[in-house]
Amino acid sequence: MPRLPARPLLVAPPVLHLHAAGTRRPPLIREPVSVLLPLRHEPSVALAAVRAAVAQRNVTRLDVVVLDVGCTEETYRVLSREFRDDPRVRLLDTSCLPTGWSRFSHRSQQLAVGARGRILLFADPGAPLGPYAAAAGADLLRREELDLLVLDAGGRRRTGRYAFAADSEAYWRIGGHRAAARDPHPLALLCAMRKANVPTGLADARRVIPAHLRARADELPPEPREPYSRLRDYGDATLGSLGTTARKLLAAMRAPGVEAGGHEASGSGEENGQLGQPMWAWGASRRQQQR
Repeated sequence: MPRLPARPLLVAPPVLHLHAAGTRRPPLIREPVSVLLPLRHEPSVALAAVRAAVAQRNVTRLDVVVLDVGCTEETYRVLSREFRDDPRVRLLDTSCLPTGWSRFSHRSQQLAVGARGRILLFADPGAPLGPYAAAAGADLLRREELDLLVLDAGGRRRTGRYAFAADSEAYWRIGGHRAAARDPHPLALLCAMRKANVPTGLADARRVIPAHLRARADELPPEPREPYSRLRDYGDATLGSLGTTARKLLAAMRAPGVEAGGHEASGSGEENGQLGQPMWAWGASRRQQQR
């Protein structure tokens, strides 16, 4: 079982944080930014979260990674129908929960493995991002020369309060969420980076993660006991995610109409160098095999 923190983590109200995100319109961010979302929600909540991620402004190279950690069939069909032709959105399958890992850390690690951006924005689907959240977080991260920025949207509930902007190189330098694998607290990565003497900060993010967009408590699904029991048990979270990604790449190369480089022969996604539609096809084939 995951080990709880030795003592509760107390965070000051957002108004008392040293930094503030969204006090002014952020500049144009030319670095690739990945918005990472673990989804196990109903269609209304899932659609709102992904639409908000895709609608980010002032980010020229946006990458949205969605991890299916227990979506219903209806949610999957709705997301596939709306975003299958968007090369910025990719839907990944989860691997089995390894022994000694908390669900939160395991999901975040898999999302980071699948990300392409130099800046990773870990978001909560229960709190859809405002249109300038990614740009404001990335700008503040670079302007203050931080490697991790916690965007605190406030509120009494822990769910949906925090989002994280992290430099990808610094994140993998400490091993990613492996450094906080056993800790289920949302701020576990912050504690791990502070122990590694990495520059971190907390910012008031109430302007860029509006409270009125958050999902109600009754719209959030309960945490499942065994969400990954149907999948193969990998002993290592990173290797498991890499193995899943490798199998998907091989499937894409062997699929009809796909060239050896992994792009569709029609070339709709070649301009951005991204694999958009094949990811949905892989997920669909997985679900058809389970039936």
